[in-house]
Amino acid sequence: MSDTTLSPFKVIVVGGGVAGLTAAHCLHKANIDHVVLERGDDPAPPTGASIAIYPHGARILDQLGCLQSARKACSPMIGFVNRMPDGKTIVDSKFFDHVAKNPWNLAMLTDNRSHGIGVLVLERRVLLQILYDALPNRSRVRFGAKVTDIYDGIDGVDVRLADGTSERGDMVIGCDGVHSLIREKMWDEGNISVPGLITVQEKKSVTTGWSCIIGMGPTTPGMGDRTMTCVHDKGYSFLVLTQPDKVFFFVFFRLKEPFTWPNRERYTKEDAESAAAKVADHPVSDTLVFGELWKKRTRGSLISLEEGILQHWHFGRIVLAGDAAHKVSQKRVCSCKLPLSPFLGNKKEIKEKEKETRALIENHLNPPTLY
Repeated sequence: MSDTTLSPFKVIVVGGGVAGLTAAHCLHKANIDHVVLERGDDPAPPTGASIAIYPHGARILDQLGCLQSARKACSPMIGFVNRMPDGKTIVDSKFFDHVAKNPWNLAMLTDNRSHGIGVLVLERRVLLQILYDALPNRSRVRFGAKVTDIYDGIDGVDVRLADGTSERGDMVIGCDGVHSLIREKMWDEGNISVPGLITVQEKKSVTTGWSCIIGMGPTTPGMGDRTMTCVHDKGYSFLVLTQPDKVFFFVFFRLKEPFTWPNRERYTKEDAESAAAKVADHPVSDTLVFGELWKKRTRGSLISLEEGILQHWHFGRIVLAGDAAHKVSQKRVCSCKLPLSPFLGNKKEIKEKEKETRALIENHLNPPTLY
C-alpha cells in the first residue's frame, strides 16, 4: 500500500507500546494516515518481564501477520501448578492444554471446534520487537517524541512535543499507559466543554493496592518445564513462568495503604532489593526458594500495580486505549478459584485440603499487610 492511497484523515497515536503498535497496524490496514509518537528511543526497551497472549489476543496477532513470529519466539506452555506456602503442590493441571482444546462458546461446542491455540508466553520486549518489525512503514514511528500538550480545535488537533515540533491530525489515540498525559488532557477538554463531565470519583477509579517485584533470569531447575506456578501466602503471592531458556517471576505485595490518582509511587533499586529480601527464603517449589531466582536474575524491579476502568474513554478528538482506559492487575491470575478435582485421598482429606485452600484464597484477596 503506497502513501499516495492514504485517506486525508490522519490519526496521531501517542505511545509506542503494545497498544500503540497494534493501533498502527490496524490503521495501516484501514488505509488511514497516522503517526506514532514514542517518547523512548528504543522500540523494544529492556524493561518488564513476560507477557501472555491468550487465544483471543492470538487471533488479533494473526490478523496483523505477527502470530507466526510470536509462536516461534516461545514454546507452548504445558503445566499449571498451585502450591501452598511451604511449596507443596496442591494442584497440578494441564490448564494450557484445556485452553487450546476447549471451545469458548456454545457454537464452537456444537460444531466440535476449539481455540486451536494455547497461551503464548514470551518476553514483553520480544513481542514489541515483533510488532515493530512487522510494520509496513516503520518511518511512521517517531522515537524521542515526548508529548507536552494538545490543542483540540474545530478543524483538527495539534500535538506539541518537547523538542519544539508538533504533529497535526484529526484525532489522537492515547496509548500512553496508566499514567496517561493524553487522558488528563481529555479530562480538561471534557470539563471545559461540559462542566462536571469528568468527576473526581472517575479520576480516582484507578487505584493502587499492590506493589510487585517483576523480573526474569535464566532457566532454573526445579521450576518445571514450560510451567506456570502460583504460590499462595498471607498478604503476598508468587507467580513464576518458565520457558526452555528463561524464567519470569512476579511477587505481589498488598500495600498497607492503597492510593489513587494523582498519587504515584516510584520505587528504587534499593526498594526492590529490600522487598526481595523479605521473601528470599520463601519456597516457590519443592526445591527452590525465591532468593535463588532473584540472585540469578538478569533483570528485576519493583513497580506499582494499578487497576480500574474509566467511564469515559473518549471526548472530542481524543480517544483512550489500553492501560490509559482500563488497567487490570496481573495478581488476579493468582486469585482464581482453584479446581479441587485433582486432589487425591479420602473424603476427609479432600475436605481438609478444600478448607485450607479456600482460606488461602480468602487471605490473598483480603490479606493482612506484609510490610
